[in-house]
Amino acid sequence: MKQKRSKPWNPLNRLEVRNKDPKYHYRYVEADDTQIERRLSMGYSFVNKETGLPGEQLAGNTAPGTARRQRELVLMALPKEDADDYINYTNELATSHEKDIFRTVKETAAKHGSSVRAKLTIE
Repeated sequence: MKQKRSKPWNPLNRLEVRNKDPKYHYRYVEADDTQIERRLSMGYSFVNKETGLPGEQLAGNTAPGTARRQRELVLMALPKEDADDYINYTNELATSHEKDIFRTVKETAAKHGSSVRAKLTIE
């Protein structure tokens, strides 16, 4: 088996997460109380800088000394199933808003004696 060579000319990606657990969605979060509190309430946990494993929780909303950090960012993880549910929720919400906007444009045009002929494509 061919061993992977180091390529010093490639820029170092300090935000790369190695040895990810495929059961988790990883995200760097600003290390301020509001952002951390929001993510903790969503079910995220801190990723341990030594083990690389998610699961560290605290009573407060401050990242523990053992949490993986990169400058003003803290690495957190959310179970993949919860992350997928959240993504589906936000996509449905966006679709609903787009339909409302399109309906409002059509109604406004009708009030002014015009019509809108367009096809709404939601991806």
